[in-house]
Amino acid sequence: QAKGDKHLDETAIKMIVGNNPVVEVNAKNEKQESVTLICKLIILANILPKIDDISGAVYDRMLFLKFDNPIPKSEQDPELLSKLRSEYPGIVAKAIEAFSSLIKRNYQFTEPDSSKEALNEYQNENDPVYQFMQFAFIENPDATTVISNSEIHRHYETLRKNKKIPEISLPKLSQNQLSAQ
Repeated sequence: QAKGDKHLDETAIKMIVGNNPVVEVNAKNEKQESVTLICKLIILANILPKIDDISGAVYDRMLFLKFDNPIPKSEQDPELLSKLRSEYPGIVAKAIEAFSSLIKRNYQFTEPDSSKEALNEYQNENDPVYQFMQFAFIENPDATTVISNSEIHRHYETLRKNKKIPEISLPKLSQNQLSAQ
């Protein structure tokens, strides 16, 4: 289990899930070669790693599945495994049916709304611009004061130096600022 201050290597993740030839295989007595990994990455964690990617590309490759319904010990069935054994043929048939459906959808998983909400929350927790906007500004649709992007950037840079958050250019801040609203 990772501590809350662990960072995900988003560059490696993007390379692996982007089907780039990223892995150098050096088998004994054979020529070293680059291979493309054809896989889905699964990250299981109670505490999610931090992501410094402000482009959003890592999040576009994520699907969250929340398992937030623990079964109290008093309701757990100690015989569940043996009961499931008798159901193996049906379980395997359902798994094959689900996999066939996944292939028909070009390996695109169905994403429940709860997963979309969890991913959005996770992205906001890791987005320094979103955090800055929440910290520094109060939303008021009736306000008439206009703050320039350069003034916003100056405030962001002050906060960045004090809080050790990622550096971001003015154009990128403006782009992210629009998506954070």
